[in-house]
Amino acid sequence: MTTIVANAISRRLEEEDLQGPWDPLTDEEEELMMLSGRWPGHNVGDLRQRNYELPSSLLKQLRTASWRVSQGPLADLEEEGLTYHSMDMPPEDVERRNELIEKVYAPPRIVREALDRYGPQPTEEEDQGAE
Repeated sequence: MTTIVANAISRRLEEEDLQGPWDPLTDEEEELMMLSGRWPGHNVGDLRQRNYELPSSLLKQLRTASWRVSQGPLADLEEEGLTYHSMDMPPEDVERRNELIEKVYAPPRIVREALDRYGPQPTEEEDQGAE
């Protein structure tokens, strides 16, 4: 399983939107990246919920691409006070927040996209069983 996931992530990180080249993460950025709740939006799951272990070099590449791609939208969310959703948020703020969140690429999102694109695909029989 580790090989399948690692290969899928490597291929996803080669795609134009994530390939870089990126400046290495600073110590401060690495610390910020580890903070719980740092990534707003619909990022179901996280890398602790996996049953595979990525090579450290790939994990570093994943985290770096994720942070660099998301840096602008995360800063905009914070600057505009839209990082956290509120039930009394005006509709235009909700729309703007959703627009920015679409540009945020947390590591779990990249992993899910990688597996969707490059992971094992269900057989026709498995696909029909899902209906």
